[in-house]
Amino acid sequence: MLPPLKADNDRMTSPLALIINPWIYDFAAFDLWARPLGALYLAAWLRTAGWEVRLVDCLDRLHPDSMAPAAKKRWTPGTGQWRREVLPTPSPLAGLPRRYARYGLPIPAFNRLVQAPPAPDVVLVTSSMTYWYPGVRRAVTQVRQAWPEVPVVLGGAYATLCPDHARRVSGADVVVQGPGESALPRVLAELTGIDPGPPPAWTSLRPALDLYPRLEFAPLLTSRGCPYHCPYCASNRLYPGFTPRDPDDVLDEIEDRAVRLGLSHFTFFDDALLVDAHRRLVPILETVIRRFPGLSFHAPNGLHLGLIDRDMAELMRAAGFKTLRLGLETLDMERQAAMGGKVGPGQFETALAHLKAAGFDPARIGVYILCGLPGQDWGEPLAAARAVRALGARPFLAEYAPLPGTPLWQETLRHSEFDLAAEPLYHNNSFFACRGKNFSWEKVREIKRAALA
Repeated sequence: MLPPLKADNDRMTSPLALIINPWIYDFAAFDLWARPLGALYLAAWLRTAGWEVRLVDCLDRLHPDSMAPAAKKRWTPGTGQWRREVLPTPSPLAGLPRRYARYGLPIPAFNRLVQAPPAPDVVLVTSSMTYWYPGVRRAVTQVRQAWPEVPVVLGGAYATLCPDHARRVSGADVVVQGPGESALPRVLAELTGIDPGPPPAWTSLRPALDLYPRLEFAPLLTSRGCPYHCPYCASNRLYPGFTPRDPDDVLDEIEDRAVRLGLSHFTFFDDALLVDAHRRLVPILETVIRRFPGLSFHAPNGLHLGLIDRDMAELMRAAGFKTLRLGLETLDMERQAAMGGKVGPGQFETALAHLKAAGFDPARIGVYILCGLPGQDWGEPLAAARAVRALGARPFLAEYAPLPGTPLWQETLRHSEFDLAAEPLYHNNSFFACRGKNFSWEKVREIKRAALA
């Protein structure tokens, strides 16, 4: 049943939800196919319930008011530089030899978009990294100035991992943890008096990409969650369990985005894209090769090395994969075992050989290396970066960001001299909360030089 219509300026309208994706506040940020995918799924659900939805995405790099100065380099569609405004560095992060900034839409443009009538019935604010909460707080503050009587609901990663801090600091009326569809029906009914009813399964929905005036790529999820339990990762906190989609549904979505929207670039947002691939990804890619030749696919989320065999490498190459990121983490096998043993001895070299044999340029294959883990010797990521370079691939340093509730959290608290539980700014990956006695910014620069050599 559709929700009741409301009267607004002598006309009847559906209930309206304003969805906001806040700014990034950080020392560095670069748009790598960023999309608030969870919020876009919620928008699709609300539409099925008869709601109208407006989106203000502060990280929409293609918005006319958000265009950064033209970069000299041509980036892959869906990636590029955000507009930034340098800000004073917050006192907890003072001393870092970098410039702190707000990335995304200028404040005046944000205000114009938020203040556009009619008044929303509810404002839904999503969130990402815990240490980006200043962007959340600023967004809620601006919303309060525009619509002081409209309830504000906060969800997403920061809300889920730091709920007490979010309730104290964000300014939102309600903080929702976990997948939004679990709690939002009740929350919306209580705040607005309009019951949207139970949501359909997320697997039956498609993200509401038409909320963007201009598109360069389509995000794709073939599954949500992850069956692994890497101790540094919060995937299982954000989306408990592992829920795959029917391959036919994914193919229908690809066809819709390619034919109706005219998009040729697709980016997988999965945390476990290659898991159970013979039932999921393989039939998808085989059909893509037959029906949709010429598409380009990107996989930036750290593919599981142990699941890349010769057939998978050849299939990805034939289907049009252009961006590959591999989750190596470390070449220290003792640490690998302690982190779940996803990568065994020789598996990285074997996977890279399969990819090279399939025709991938190793210089375009990125390999994630964890840096700054609690108790980690700084020589470990340096040795891994040099080894990856020696094999022709490109190392990417993934500086460790402590995340509450993950298996590594308690160990991180023991190794850090900072109050990580009270102040999420200390979670910033550029801060290196587990510095240790041998830490120096010169050591960090040395590792980065090895990665870039």
